[in-house]
Amino acid sequence: MKRCPVCDKTWEFNKVFCPWDGYKLKGMTPEETAERITSKPVEPQFEMFQELQSSQKTLFDSLAEFGSTETSHLVDVAMEALKKRRESDQSLLKEQMKLIEDFNLHCRTMQYFVDKLKSQSNLFSFHIEHKDEVDRIYMRFIVSFGEVQYRRNFPVTIAYMREPTKEVIFEINLYEMGDDKDSRHSRAEKAGGRVETTVLGRRYVLSAPRGLEGIDLLQWLEGSFKFFVGLFALLCSDDDITMFM
Repeated sequence: MKRCPVCDKTWEFNKVFCPWDGYKLKGMTPEETAERITSKPVEPQFEMFQELQSSQKTLFDSLAEFGSTETSHLVDVAMEALKKRRESDQSLLKEQMKLIEDFNLHCRTMQYFVDKLKSQSNLFSFHIEHKDEVDRIYMRFIVSFGEVQYRRNFPVTIAYMREPTKEVIFEINLYEMGDDKDSRHSRAEKAGGRVETTVLGRRYVLSAPRGLEGIDLLQWLEGSFKFFVGLFALLCSDDDITMFM
């Protein structure tokens, strides 16, 4: 072994300089090495072994009690979260089923309305468009009035919106109520509709009041079409169409 003359620490024989302070190490005779090893005090590795054992047992007992309590608490929290999640899912499912029921009821009401008018008026026709997208499903009834050269189209859209809002909308496109934006604007407002400005241009729409269904929705439809096309159930004449033009 070698010894540092400054810090007096001993190092392996293959080292030249003291890793502690950088001084050159000096060689030691076998007798000096043996004396240094025997005289070096041995530090105890485990002081107060009995006390450590006692503390360790107390620590394990505390951890076991804590673990049991904590595990029970986590299970209770998980079960409560699962219960709330189940209740939330059931609520969302009921809401979705109610919207689908409203959508189907509105479609049947509109179908009854156009079937009734078609059976009573030769100046009335319609066709249906259906589309199912990721964010919504909708039925669109393209309602047409008048002779071919004077025909006016009023698309009635019934949509079940899944995203971003969950709702069922029922609206009538009033674009063909006038031949220019001023007449469309004034007639749409008189009909109780609204004018919306979008990136694709202006929209003139009349939306059904929320909560209407069945007979109430049918009456609203009849009253609305009577107002802006002069047509009401059994009454349809050339004079009515001419007055609207």
